[in-house]
Amino acid sequence: MKWSKLNAEGAEWPPKLADYEVLVCLLEPSAVEIAQSAEIVYRELRARGLKVLFDDLAAESAARATGAVTPGVPVQINVGGRELERGAVELITHSARQSRATPLEDVADLTLEVVRELKRL
Repeated sequence: MKWSKLNAEGAEWPPKLADYEVLVCLLEPSAVEIAQSAEIVYRELRARGLKVLFDDLAAESAARATGAVTPGVPVQINVGGRELERGAVELITHSARQSRATPLEDVADLTLEVVRELKRL
């Protein structure tokens, strides 16, 4: 089996082969409002037919970013305080090494577009 990329963080599977298409990371599990927002994002993504893994473990953010690449999840959404205060979440596309703030109300549709585009490559 061929990896799309193998680097210090681990393997990046082609989106067609990845077990999950999106990882939703709850960065502050003890904060009820943030946890609720992450759950809403998770449900909206699943409603659009995406294969989503929900990470609500209390772990350091840097460790999560590395952990997301290791199993090959191509897209990651971080739901946490700073971005959420601005009405946004962090959308990360690992293969392109891109991170961007995405409005909470747009994240499900934009993530679906990103995953579809990755599958075309």
